[in-house]
Amino acid sequence: MAARVAVRALDLHLRLLERLGADPHGVAHLRSMGLEALRWLAGDGAARSERLDGIVPPVVWNDGEGELLIRPATLRLRLLPGWLVVNLDVECDELGPVTAQVVVGLGRDGRGDGAEASATLDPRTPQLLVDRWGDELVTGVWESVLDVLEAATLQTGEAVGDPLVLAGFFADDGELVVEVG
Repeated sequence: MAARVAVRALDLHLRLLERLGADPHGVAHLRSMGLEALRWLAGDGAARSERLDGIVPPVVWNDGEGELLIRPATLRLRLLPGWLVVNLDVECDELGPVTAQVVVGLGRDGRGDGAEASATLDPRTPQLLVDRWGDELVTGVWESVLDVLEAATLQTGEAVGDPLVLAGFFADDGELVVEVG
């Protein structure tokens, strides 16, 4: 049995917050809000960040040599045909506040690579951030994608009463489409 399952941007957003180390209680609160959380996460400006800062406060990553302040409340993700684009405000002593952008090529409907993708930091990301924290940022985004792909495959298999495997995926406007069989 082949099937396509659409993963909501909200599910990916919440999983990415978890991967970034956001407060689990805050993420659970957003998850319990359902569509209202989606409206909050889609909002713009200082009011959005202020409202979300109280739910998912900043997180500090430490690599033993330095620290990176992650601001989960600023997390923005867009699912576009073929792409996932993630923006996140971060801060370190060497750079001050900057926005890191991770771009993931997920393929398009009928033109994707099945179960292949690529991920990188946008070339405009400061080189110091790329060198010091780039692998961790890209890995966090990519592992979030893998998490939702796995969850969609398992949930679909449970719903039909038959174990399924991931056959492919692609990004469309506002959703990640998972193909299972």
